[in-house]
Amino acid sequence: MSGQLQRLTAALVDRYDILEPLGEGGMAMVYLAYGVKDWFVELRQRMGETRN
Repeated sequence: MSGQLQRLTAALVDRYDILEPLGEGGMAMVYLAYGVKDWFVELRQRMGETRN
């Protein structure tokens, strides 16, 4: 894992689970990530719970 990706992951650990870099160009880098809440929503859906 690159130093930049490690710093980004550490800074956003409570909000996002960063999975992998998707691309870069110009001044941007794009990563595939899930919002932490997204994981909980998916888990509840799989368990059949509909509360928010």
